[in-house]
Amino acid sequence: KSKKRGTVILALALAIGIALGAFISIFFVLKKAPKVFSCNELSITLTAAFEDSYYDYDASDFIGYDFICETEDVLVTGAREPFSFFEGMDVVTLEEYGDFILSINELRDLELKEDGDYIYFEYDRSFEETDRDVHYYVCLYKADEAFWLVQFMTSTKDFAKYSSNIVEWAN
Repeated sequence: KSKKRGTVILALALAIGIALGAFISIFFVLKKAPKVFSCNELSITLTAAFEDSYYDYDASDFIGYDFICETEDVLVTGAREPFSFFEGMDVVTLEEYGDFILSINELRDLELKEDGDYIYFEYDRSFEETDRDVHYYVCLYKADEAFWLVQFMTSTKDFAKYSSNIVEWAN
């Protein structure tokens, strides 16, 4: 009788284990599935783990962003700057736009780097009020009618964990 009971318990435990394993596997596969976010002429492929953020776009921290997507660990923001904004300035090329961005943000000591169709720069910033250190991977793109500034942000301590994903998403 106890042998029969043990077999039933073993079979039940095995069935529960398989079902739980399948559920967890499907959950993680779905979170890693590609998901395209579009805004004007820019499309970015992230993962299904990202969601559009519904912040108050009028809040001072988010003024000027055209889109904001996030997961628990990574925030992605994008800002479109039409070429008409730069009339009368010497900002025509992507490199000139990069120099302009570094200059107005007082980041002149940073180096612009190139990766395919975009240029980028990186920096860290500490926020005393939240006791957080954030790593910024800032990508600059040139579209047909505007420049785009796309920022990937994560905690400085987690950047190594996400760096290869961020480069993939930036591309």
